[in-house]
Amino acid sequence: MSNGALPSSALTGISTPGVLRTDAADGFERLRVAARADGFNMGTTHTDHAYRSLARQVVVFEARYTTNYAASAKHDARTWQGRTWWRRPGAGPAATPGTSNHGIGVALDFQGLGGFAGRGYAWMQGNAGRFGWWQPAIYRQGGSFPEPWHWEYVPTLDVDAVSNVITIPAPPAIPAFPIAPEELDMTPAEMTKALRDARPDDYVFFQRPSGEWRLFSPAEDGHRHVGTSALATRRTNVLRTAGYKVRYWQDTVEDERAFGRALD
Repeated sequence: MSNGALPSSALTGISTPGVLRTDAADGFERLRVAARADGFNMGTTHTDHAYRSLARQVVVFEARYTTNYAASAKHDARTWQGRTWWRRPGAGPAATPGTSNHGIGVALDFQGLGGFAGRGYAWMQGNAGRFGWWQPAIYRQGGSFPEPWHWEYVPTLDVDAVSNVITIPAPPAIPAFPIAPEELDMTPAEMTKALRDARPDDYVFFQRPSGEWRLFSPAEDGHRHVGTSALATRRTNVLRTAGYKVRYWQDTVEDERAFGRALD
């Protein structure tokens, strides 16, 4: 998968504008829940703050750099397409198209941190790491390109990730997802009852008509993406091993509408 050309199957939408690589999206959503619990509303306000296709990288780069030499920008010159580009006066830095970590779906420009001196930034410094998010030195205060908003996802740092919490020996044959087909095809009323009766430690999966799986946890008070069926299967195995109760269903468009009405 080349930079800026990730397939849609490798990306997951997040609860603020934009998409990320599926594991990064999962880490982002867990970070966002924890931040909100502490009174911080962090996320994106524009799709460019998350994954950027190669075309979007070109647009961003050309908006910030020019082939016309500017003495004020001599400290930041880039080579692209065989030409030298200088950063426009007053513009922020941008990676050369095809090299940005935004192009591999693991970089995110967090809005609402309040700058390096902000309380939101301090919260990120103390908490982001356990969700896999860290800030490379060049973007920190005093770095080559100080950007308090720019953070990147590193799976091995994500101590709360499903893959890092519990190691499950591989069974002889991994059952196809979903694991419990007898629990599929709930009616809207059954869906509503399942959520209303759910305990704080219950997790409920459902699959939208698009094929996207979502996870509901009363403890997190909402829905969030779980990405691919493979990720959902892995998370389910972990939850079952940890003693959580897991339910499934597949819904239709009409079921989804009825479900929404039932919760209103």
